[in-house]
Amino acid sequence: MQREKIYVQRIKRLAERINKLKYFNPQPLEASFIYDKIEPIPYETALKSEFKPISIGEEWGELWGCAWFKFKGRIPAEYKEKEVGALIDLNGEGCVWKGGSPWLGLTNKIHWDLRSGKYFVPLFSEAKGGEVVDLLVEAGANGLFGSGQNDYRLQQAEIVCVNNDIIKLDLDLKVLINLFEALEEKSPRRNKIIYRLNEVCNNWNDGKGIKECLEITTDLLSKPANASSLTAYSIGHAHLDLAWLWPMRETRRKGGRTFATALKLLEEYPDYKFGASQPQLYEWIKSDYPQLYSKVKQAIADGKWEVQGAMWVEPDMNLAGGEALIRQCLYGKKFYRDEFGIDVKNLWLPDVFGYSAALPQILKKCGVDIFMTQKISWNETNIYPHHTFNWEGIDGTKILTHFLPTNDYNLANLPSQMITSEKRYAQNDVSDEFLNLYGIGDGGGGPSREHIEMGLRQKNLEGVPKFKYAFAQEFFDKIAQIPAEKLPTWVGELYLELHRGTYTTQSLMKKHNRKLEQKLHNVEFLAVLAGEFPKDKIAISRYFTWLVYQLGI
Repeated sequence: MQREKIYVQRIKRLAERINKLKYFNPQPLEASFIYDKIEPIPYETALKSEFKPISIGEEWGELWGCAWFKFKGRIPAEYKEKEVGALIDLNGEGCVWKGGSPWLGLTNKIHWDLRSGKYFVPLFSEAKGGEVVDLLVEAGANGLFGSGQNDYRLQQAEIVCVNNDIIKLDLDLKVLINLFEALEEKSPRRNKIIYRLNEVCNNWNDGKGIKECLEITTDLLSKPANASSLTAYSIGHAHLDLAWLWPMRETRRKGGRTFATALKLLEEYPDYKFGASQPQLYEWIKSDYPQLYSKVKQAIADGKWEVQGAMWVEPDMNLAGGEALIRQCLYGKKFYRDEFGIDVKNLWLPDVFGYSAALPQILKKCGVDIFMTQKISWNETNIYPHHTFNWEGIDGTKILTHFLPTNDYNLANLPSQMITSEKRYAQNDVSDEFLNLYGIGDGGGGPSREHIEMGLRQKNLEGVPKFKYAFAQEFFDKIAQIPAEKLPTWVGELYLELHRGTYTTQSLMKKHNRKLEQKLHNVEFLAVLAGEFPKDKIAISRYFTWLVYQLGI
């Protein structure tokens, strides 16, 4: 192709310009807040409190501080018949509340390549002009990974008009640019995309030619996937460490923000599927946000939301005793059955630091048929050779296992990532599909609209795997049909060649964990001998706390 370098530069410069035009005619919102530097402020207290004004750029809190904001305004007359939303950047994490419950999460935590921070709050699909805007937002002064900054400032608070044609073109360009960058040089598909996107530049004409531009990108995105392309079974994901770099009370609020965002996007996108693991997280949502929890239950009943992972949390697999792991399954599976009528038969551990060879036997005897992770892909030295395989434990028990070939549980859904995953998948000779978990975890709120839109454009697109919105269990059922003899077998421990220091530090905590395991065993043993077993006191107040703390031993 002649002048390819010039074409590519033109295309990328235009894409940068278009990205800045998605929202227009901004008008400031009046902002006020209340603040507590130690603990979250209850919703009922916020309703009765006197808020003080705050300006853009002004500091509102320090690390781990908690606040509520009010954003008020009125829709200008010139917004009539336009779609209107608000852009709010708290420099931390936040959640818009409606009707006494979390409604939509806000966060500046992003996938950098996708610019996928959650700042936008939809207000009116077609404004009349004169409508009152009155938003109540809970906030947490949390950095990207808990800490990292000490002061938090209000960065943005304004209402804007939405240009949906620009948003569509922006997303089309993101997919197509990333796609041609990932394709082999001089390949016909790559050259055709670059050539046609240069025509987009020619037709742009300061936005006057957007109709013609969209016709070109729509045509490029209409080319069907190759017959031999794999299918990426994809489910929205928001991995949440229940105890890591922030207070545990903040984990509970992160859960509320994340679940609220997931429900909002399930309403907007009929094809979208979301899933979440860890019954402890659901239990916290049930306790802290009962209205939100009832909506989650309805989404599960409607087949839009998947409950994942048989264990109570996603615990350590090396230092926890065998009885502890059995209790993780016992209470995890029981919660899902009691609350949702679902028997979860998969172990969901995307971020655990290695796996004992005793696990296949424990899982099978607990009614778990498949194990999913990806953590071993982080090995420092040896590349693990399999993705879909039979894992054989120390007693000869085997369990079907899938390692995500994406090597990630927070994918951005970029075409380049999908292409790399398809090529990397070690069992792509006997399997036509792999599992993809996408979104932003640990307070990032899971997938954004951008993540979902990227998937929509790759459902049947030449050059990439076929993107399919699906529950993970649908994928597990699919690979379970592969004859066992066609899959490799791994015998023994799955050792992670990374994070080794986690097993040589904090020895006192590990010592007390083992002592607690022994004491809980003795309590049960003696209670049975005595003929009296105080289930409420032992099971709830002791076991559940113990199971949660085994996240980080």
